[in-house]
Amino acid sequence: MGILARSIVLASLVAALPASGAMATEQGEEGFSYQGPPYTAVQRTRSAGMETVQRVFVMPGRRRLEMQAPPAGTDGSLPAGAVSMMPGVVIEREDLGVQWVLFPQMRAYMEQPHHRPRIRKTLEGEETVGGRRLRRYRYEMETGEGKVTGTLWEDARGIPHRMVQVTPMPGGTTLKTEIVWERIQVGEVDEKLFELPAGYRPFPAGMPMLPGQMAPPGMGMQPSP
Repeated sequence: MGILARSIVLASLVAALPASGAMATEQGEEGFSYQGPPYTAVQRTRSAGMETVQRVFVMPGRRRLEMQAPPAGTDGSLPAGAVSMMPGVVIEREDLGVQWVLFPQMRAYMEQPHHRPRIRKTLEGEETVGGRRLRRYRYEMETGEGKVTGTLWEDARGIPHRMVQVTPMPGGTTLKTEIVWERIQVGEVDEKLFELPAGYRPFPAGMPMLPGQMAPPGMGMQPSP
């Protein structure tokens, strides 16, 4: 998994956590990670000098993330500096304990177990961010390379609005990731979005995932302006 993809996955796991209250507590085993109302949003991630844009659909126990590509040229090519290297859709089914990674161009998918990490999340106070009064949390999460730390701002419903995370990387370096959720719309979400599409087959075993060959439209990564 690429550096940027890894940071997105770790940050997304934290963003789904329920509010823990004023004291630091470890994530419990009861209930779903996210327990607020269904919503959709545009998720903008900046890390390692690159930016990705994802469309997210969330409800308790279920989440869908769709990667969005930068505009292609008249010949269908991506802009200079853009890279197409990640799957187009990720569906997380916490209620089923599985995660599906979809490759729309191939009508194929990969199935992986869905694990809930142990994260400590502490309420630090409230701040006004982008004109909204939000709760600010400090969090810590252990990984194979070390401790991930960060700050998360979310509203009273538990919907995230901004996150800044520092992830340890091999070699003793760190990676800073910032995520902003825009165009948040609270309301009913079609449950079919969280189902495995009809006609999709398991990803062919042993077939390499080469950048630009299998990644579908909607997988662009581009440098920040």
